[in-house]
Amino acid sequence: MHASPTLARLLVGLAILSAIFFVVERLLGNGRGKPVLRHGFFTDATYWILTPLVAKPLIRLLVLLPIGLLVALGVASVEEFRTRAYAGFGPLSRQPLWLQTIEIYLLVDFLAYWNHRMFHGGRWWPFHAVHHSSEELDWMSSIRVHPVNELVGTLCRATPVLLLGLNPVVTASTAPVLTLYAVLLHAHVNWDFGPLRGVIASPVFHRWHHSRDPAAVDKNFAGLFPLWDMLFGTYYMPRDRVPENFGIHEPMPLGYVRQFTHPFAVACGRRRSIPLVALAMGCGLGGGAIAQPVVEQVEPQGKPTWVTPAITAPGVSFHTFESAAARTTVSYHIYAPAAHDREAERRFPVVYWLHGSGGGLPGIPRVAAHFNAAIEAGKTPPCLVVFVNGMANGMYVDWKDGSAPIETVIVKELVPHIDATYRTIATREGRLLDGYSMGGYGAARLGFKYPELFRAVSIMGAGPLQAELLDGPRAGRRRAAEVLEQVYGGDQDYFKSVSPRVMAEQHADAITNGSLVRQVCGDGDETFANNRDFHEHLERLRIPHTWTVLAGVDHDPLATLTALGDSNWDFYRQAFARGGR
Repeated sequence: MHASPTLARLLVGLAILSAIFFVVERLLGNGRGKPVLRHGFFTDATYWILTPLVAKPLIRLLVLLPIGLLVALGVASVEEFRTRAYAGFGPLSRQPLWLQTIEIYLLVDFLAYWNHRMFHGGRWWPFHAVHHSSEELDWMSSIRVHPVNELVGTLCRATPVLLLGLNPVVTASTAPVLTLYAVLLHAHVNWDFGPLRGVIASPVFHRWHHSRDPAAVDKNFAGLFPLWDMLFGTYYMPRDRVPENFGIHEPMPLGYVRQFTHPFAVACGRRRSIPLVALAMGCGLGGGAIAQPVVEQVEPQGKPTWVTPAITAPGVSFHTFESAAARTTVSYHIYAPAAHDREAERRFPVVYWLHGSGGGLPGIPRVAAHFNAAIEAGKTPPCLVVFVNGMANGMYVDWKDGSAPIETVIVKELVPHIDATYRTIATREGRLLDGYSMGGYGAARLGFKYPELFRAVSIMGAGPLQAELLDGPRAGRRRAAEVLEQVYGGDQDYFKSVSPRVMAEQHADAITNGSLVRQVCGDGDETFANNRDFHEHLERLRIPHTWTVLAGVDHDPLATLTALGDSNWDFYRQAFARGGR
């Protein structure tokens, strides 16, 4: 049985590129000794075959949308497009073709930059995560692109160019050129183009974008001109090392079909193996404040998971201690700034970072990178960041049935352990609680209950803050009932008694006497009404605090921190101002 001409051309093209990059990567680059059929090879080969056969026809249909608009506006006729006589419209189309070509490549790359950043955020990330899932990055990794990523990207790039009246032939020519250039950018070579490293994207430039190094997360989005990254603060090209350690922190299945369905399953919350929750639950972040989803840390048969898997990242280490309260070993991660090793006599303030529902493990490298970037830039004093193990849905309380004394472990054991093990400022002035979603709830209740331990409390997108746990703005009745039963023993009175509301009421005088409190929530967040009510509750109690409403921001920690900007670090500087050294 003979292959169709289209399939035959695809196979020939794959063979030609394989031969070319065998030379490039193995003889000129760093692929010597690597197996040809590396992990994921057949998955990527399937993308090479199916993407042109599946996605490209849909792309041609989508491009009809701006063409249809041009026809509807009377700018061009169907016949002009059919005969390819259409050459643009307006003053831009009358420019020399060489000038239009420069403008088109600049504009297409600019649009691609922002489209790329969009796909690193929120609901778009699961589709783009498919591309980032390759752990053995080479030229074939460029092929692994989800059709939705391909379709939306093409539409976002082509539509503005066509509607501006620029030459459609030149516009269309950018697709194969940029596609082939993208193949080179992923190649397993350490080429940075020397003096042109800041002028044109190189393999090193783009391979940093794929690195799991926290300092490189959400950097180098441009596909052709690094200028955009330089302008918008996402450029990263260290001269003393090369990128390594590629891939993503959440699981990704192999195989075209499973990767095709994976983002849709994530969006619908139907993953059978490990349920996925919003990044708000784990609050992973990077220098560009682009959201990335995290994977839920499942408690087997409802039992607490006191020791988590270890996460590896620059500056981050994994540790355990023996807990008398839990009667077992308990784990935590900690980030230490470079100054901690460099300045042997110095003592450092400590941030206790409380993750949201799901466990937050994959977010740890990004949180660490977020702090490291701010510390290196002088935006906040060097500090230790303790990533507390709050369980998948631990709520930072002592469970009513006694099976998970999480609050006691944190307050009575973890904090003293950190002070005894590291060079900390072991007073309330040297401690800050920060958290988002469930972590914001935990920060509020622990910070308000123990104001003698924590000088500052940051409450972001917090929940649950309602008076009764009957429903959840994000979780729904069923999930709220499950958490109520597991954590609070099905007892609404117990839920109320340990809530941040009651903690604020019981300790209002102590909180008012020197605690620094901020509350932040986006007005598009499903938890906004409950957060606003809680803010009003604090006002009635005359507890000083800042209340920041972020316009247009939903339940997304990275969008929250992006909107806060440097004011986020203003809060940290103020919190640690009394700590000294």
